Amino acid sequence: MPGADKETDLSERIEAFLAELKRGGSGAGPLRGAGETARETTALLRRITAQARWSSAGDLMEIIRKEGRRMTAAQPSETTVGNMVRRVLKIIREEYARSRGSSEEADQQDSLHKLLTSGGLSDDNFRQHFPSLKANVIEAINELLTELEGTTDNIAMQALEHIHSNEVIMTIGRSRTVEAFLKDAARKRKFHVIVAECAPFCQGHEMATSLSKADIETTVIADAAIFAVMSRVNKVIIGTQTVLANGGLRAVNGTHTLALAAKHHSTPLIVCAPMFKLSPQFPNEEDTFHKFVSPHEVLPFTEGEILSKVNVHCPVFDYVPPELITLFISNIGGNAPSYIYRLISELYHPEDHDLRDPTTDRHGGFGLLRFRPGPVHPSLDDLVVPGSPRSTISMPNLVRTPDRHSPLQLRTPELKRSASLSLPVAWITGARHCTRRMLLLFLVILNLTPMF
Repeated sequence: MPGADKETDLSERIEAFLAELKRGGSGAGPLRGAGETARETTALLRRITAQARWSSAGDLMEIIRKEGRRMTAAQPSETTVGNMVRRVLKIIREEYARSRGSSEEADQQDSLHKLLTSGGLSDDNFRQHFPSLKANVIEAINELLTELEGTTDNIAMQALEHIHSNEVIMTIGRSRTVEAFLKDAARKRKFHVIVAECAPFCQGHEMATSLSKADIETTVIADAAIFAVMSRVNKVIIGTQTVLANGGLRAVNGTHTLALAAKHHSTPLIVCAPMFKLSPQFPNEEDTFHKFVSPHEVLPFTEGEILSKVNVHCPVFDYVPPELITLFISNIGGNAPSYIYRLISELYHPEDHDLRDPTTDRHGGFGLLRFRPGPVHPSLDDLVVPGSPRSTISMPNLVRTPDRHSPLQLRTPELKRSASLSLPVAWITGARHCTRRMLLLFLVILNLTPMF
């Protein structure tokens, strides 16, 4: 049957893509750039849209979310995959709203009361069938693929606005976007590039070789010499793996050191990052932020005596806070780190920021409760210390939502029955003593006030 053959072919392509992601993350497969990963992910999502069985926008969004969760689980550190899934979900929402005769932008600009009560377009509204929806979504995804193919060229075209003659530029490691950016500027400007080698992988040597072939004066330095050389540098231009929601970076290891040195010498730090690297994630999401690889480059296996006595960790990425960054250059222009939140709101829908299934996804261990944009907090289940005496306290206005990762919500006693929470007696006693001490201190201050 033709339909069964299409489904089988689609399943095989999805499994092959997942296998490539896993091999690339483990280091067993070939290293691919983020741009290539973004294009392959978008092309696969286009094939899913064209060949999967669905009758409404809601069905298609459920399929995209399901496959998107599988893709992100195959390689959690590759945020580009999740970003493309969110972009396609945003496209589906926009095309559905256009088919209904409304505008997605207008829905996002509703009043605060309406957003809190209805949440915009609900899942029920996506069940309406439109015959032309599939063709419109595929056409929009094709436009997205065209945009992805030209991101590097669009960033490189802005090089002459930021690089001037006889300047000294510093970078670290190898970034294809930064490489194209510098080569485009070298067509009309003469400047000197200093490349930090980015040990232990030493990708800076590959970057220096490529730039020297383009007749660019290039010098390779050790990572330890970054601070010493920074006083001679006019600009620092780097690439990044991910641009986080707070304007920070998840960049190659050693970038934080470079950014701190640039900040100390008041040297501008420019980040070349296409739009598909903008992620709604925050640096406190430990499960997707960190990535560790084999430390054999730092400590070879031949050092058998040392290996038996130490534990060596080799992180791949650094976190660079937004206050160390001067400017972002994307394929749509330059923006300050404080403007990243606006770009993310234009790229992704708020309901698509978290692709995990709230009914099935659970964290083992401490069961972290996630807030946005604040830090990670423990859930109420973790406030109970095993083996400690307990005392039941009635808290009628507090209830846990079905999603463990969503914030706690208040409810009125007349609408819902009361809920109870168990807390250690030691914690309650400590809080009681703390309250007494604060009250005594307050009384002492009141008594001493007339003396002043």
